Amino acid sequence: MSLSLKKPPTPPPLCSVCKHSVPVLGRSPRRFSHEEIERATDGFSRRNFLAEGGYGEVYRGVLSDGQVVAVKQRKMASAQGAAEFCSEVEVLSCAQHKNLVMLIGYCIEKEWLLVYEFACNGSLDKHLYGLEEGVVMTWENRMKVACGAARALRYLHEDCRVGCIIHRDFRPNNILLTHDFKPMVGDFGLARWQADGQLEEETRIVGAFGYLAPEYTQTGLITEKADVYAFGVVLLEILSGIKAIEFSRTSRQQYFPEWGRRLFTEGKVCTEMIDPKLGKMYDVKEVEYMIHAACLCISPQPEQRPRMSKVLRILEGNFLGEWLDNGQEQSTTTFLKPSLESYHSSTDRLSMKLEKGQYHKPTRALTKLSSIALRLENHQDTIFKPTTSPQKHVTSDEYQEYLQGSFQKHIQRLNMKL
Repeated sequence: MSLSLKKPPTPPPLCSVCKHSVPVLGRSPRRFSHEEIERATDGFSRRNFLAEGGYGEVYRGVLSDGQVVAVKQRKMASAQGAAEFCSEVEVLSCAQHKNLVMLIGYCIEKEWLLVYEFACNGSLDKHLYGLEEGVVMTWENRMKVACGAARALRYLHEDCRVGCIIHRDFRPNNILLTHDFKPMVGDFGLARWQADGQLEEETRIVGAFGYLAPEYTQTGLITEKADVYAFGVVLLEILSGIKAIEFSRTSRQQYFPEWGRRLFTEGKVCTEMIDPKLGKMYDVKEVEYMIHAACLCISPQPEQRPRMSKVLRILEGNFLGEWLDNGQEQSTTTFLKPSLESYHSSTDRLSMKLEKGQYHKPTRALTKLSSIALRLENHQDTIFKPTTSPQKHVTSDEYQEYLQGSFQKHIQRLNMKL
């Protein structure tokens, strides 16, 4: 038997437009010097500035090997910043998937820096709500993002080699895109690892308003079903083009998920549920799949929410044999009938058949957070994650030296495990 010595084919670029190379999966994050990061970002110049959030600023950079990266600065020298920094390094060192933002490396010399692969097309929220007038995110791209994000959560909950990882901050801002609309879920600063067989864990309530599961806000007990709930809210946003946290303020109605559930049960799924900017440029069956998946995900009872593997099958249309799965979920006839086609005249249906040809169906050893991260997390003063840039904190030299030493010990233990 002869074995081929040919090199494996070069993987396709991360983005067909930008031609950025794909980072190598399975490679551990490397430690960068501060000088390397300064050189890559041209001294953190304003022309490389990408975004700013509660954690600090993000800059575009190019490494010496030509790899395009995004560099996130952690400006807060505090327990909150330290815990989130440790969590993100530890989780992304072991959880690697094509639909997760890959952590390429980190720096802890002068400041806390995280180096990621670069997502060239911004985040999902900008495409749903922040586009120029007349520019609409197509249904094909919305479906592609929904399925890709579902694969990311399925991997974290069910397929990750180190057990179940709960994201805890799943929302459109944290779903990054390429120009091909390949989604990559990021921002794992609040992520938690759940031991095998562990049903729930009590923790402080963190996350963004509008995406928090009701049982989580009432009891503080967290399971992966909280991520499933947040995914359902995001599906509602993709369907309707309505921003979850602004729904009640502008409409003066009940909460966004309750509005969606009411429409599902009443069958009003055409004129009110679908983003009016789409017109009739959508696939009727795929809309029904997404509506069905969203309805199950936003159930107020966590035990009635499906696993992400089943949610993905529903989005892909492979759920016909699962409508009455062990009698635990309601029949989909409540949500799928009357069919959306009943809202279109025969002329509309004919035009939809002609348009349908332009759409493509979507294709089919971490440990618990380190003791230093948990100790730091317990000293946080805030409950909910800030949505605006925090004020700079004045810290003593002794405290910064303490945090620096904690990081170095944490990274050393992490490298030994890997």
